Amino acid sequence: MSESTFKERTVKRAAIVEGLRRVGLNENDVVLVHSAMRTIGPIVNEPVRLWSLLEVVGTGGTVVAPVFTFRHEVDSEPIIDPANDHSEMGAISEAIRLHPEALRSLAFRHSFAAIGRHARVIPK
Repeated sequence: MSESTFKERTVKRAAIVEGLRRVGLNENDVVLVHSAMRTIGPIVNEPVRLWSLLEVVGTGGTVVAPVFTFRHEVDSEPIIDPANDHSEMGAISEAIRLHPEALRSLAFRHSFAAIGRHARVIPK
């Protein structure tokens, strides 16, 4: 498909949920997400990308994403602010970081954020 074809179609939440289940994501799973959602085209109601992942893994699962912040690499003594340092890894990782239940590790360069049952043990 050409890039213009991707931009002409929209993807709905049900299609994302179905696709995630089809590739083997199940309730109670722990999933590490690294994505480039722009390649599938516009999504109806943008937040559905994250909510679809949370729906599939359910309350017993965990969604984890890299929320790397590279801008501190130039600082000799970086001041890390996990609550306010934006993810430089894309829209989904930033949405996970901003989720009210998300926990984020303190690593300034290679931090992770997690939502769900195992969130406390994953982003160390």
